[in-house]
Amino acid sequence: MSNPTSRSSPPPPLLVIEIVSRTDSVHDLNQKIADYRAFGVHHIWIIDPYNRGAMHYTQDGVQEVRDGYLRLPEADVIMPLGDVLPKRK
Repeated sequence: MSNPTSRSSPPPPLLVIEIVSRTDSVHDLNQKIADYRAFGVHHIWIIDPYNRGAMHYTQDGVQEVRDGYLRLPEADVIMPLGDVLPKRK
């Protein structure tokens, strides 16, 4: 019989979105990505509003978003990168 006070961990999210700030270091971002992967997150979008770009990390590797669209194939989601970046002044 299981212990009624024990709690199991929730399943990992399918997607985590991380917005880069000016204070984020490469080391900090790499640590966050490693932590998300270790937790079992399938997709990690790192969005850099300062360089107006994004990277898509999976358990298999990483791809730069070159065509301007963030994709989440399992959920049939396609999001224009421009929709999540601040508007240019």
